[in-house]
Amino acid sequence: ATPVNCVYADQGASQDSKIFYNKNTVTLISQGSALLPSIPGDTNTRYVSWASFTQNSTGKHFFFTDTHLDPRSGTAEIGEEKRQQAEKIVQVIAEKNTSKFPVIITGDMNSSKWTLPNGPYNEFTKAGYIDPTGGTQSTTMASGYAVSENTINGRFNSFNGFNANIGKSSSDSSRALGTHIDYIFTSKMRVASWEMVLNVDANDVIQGPIPS
Repeated sequence: ATPVNCVYADQGASQDSKIFYNKNTVTLISQGSALLPSIPGDTNTRYVSWASFTQNSTGKHFFFTDTHLDPRSGTAEIGEEKRQQAEKIVQVIAEKNTSKFPVIITGDMNSSKWTLPNGPYNEFTKAGYIDPTGGTQSTTMASGYAVSENTINGRFNSFNGFNANIGKSSSDSSRALGTHIDYIFTSKMRVASWEMVLNVDANDVIQGPIPS
């Protein structure tokens, strides 16, 4: 909701970057958000939300972030803005994750392996974070850096334009990856499974409501 007649106070608002969690499986330790850099004069501000949790079944802790970067593209200025937004997320993690918990970064980065340069990908991997699928620049194949032990539906594109005929990599290889603008990055950890959750028929047509 848009605030009306409010006195400004930093209360951790994060627009559409939310973290939903299951209280039966994890316990919240701390949480917050941070404003990301934007092109001067822009009113469509972007945020990163963050939280640290305890996994109830094991007692282990982790640090989680979610974001939605600028959806625009096509200019060097916008590309640089997204790079700066990712750089800021790395800084927020360093500042807030003082206990050095394992990190999971999620978000719609609105930048893919065909975007040159892919600022968000470059910033996160430069900081030591990993795309578990092994996705790298300008290739349909997973690299040898893939750590996901089981990648499900990785061949599909992560955006569909609300078209039921979702696209995917033309390769049938088990290492093939679609075009992903939505990412999960992690610190170095075991990743048992990575899945793009889809309900498609034998012709790769989405069944039921088309997910965003």
